[in-house]
Amino acid sequence: MCSLRVCKIHRSDQLVVFGIESVTMHSGMADTFCHFHGAVEAVAVVVCTPAGVHGLGVDGRSVDIEPLRDTVPGLNTLLDSCTHPDR
Repeated sequence: MCSLRVCKIHRSDQLVVFGIESVTMHSGMADTFCHFHGAVEAVAVVVCTPAGVHGLGVDGRSVDIEPLRDTVPGLNTLLDSCTHPDR
């Protein structure tokens, strides 16, 4: 199973930084033994400032925010709360 998740990394008066992570989990059973393997990998960083929302890949290059909004559960709500704090 592989899924994406968002976590808040930093918050100040001027910016909020979110990390986008890929979480992978595998488990199985062989005879009487069970095994589990999990991994968390950085995918992108989203920076929310008064000037707007910016996405950065792990290589530091700009990434389009819209695909992340569509695929990362909860990201839209977090971005709306930092760009429209009165909502």
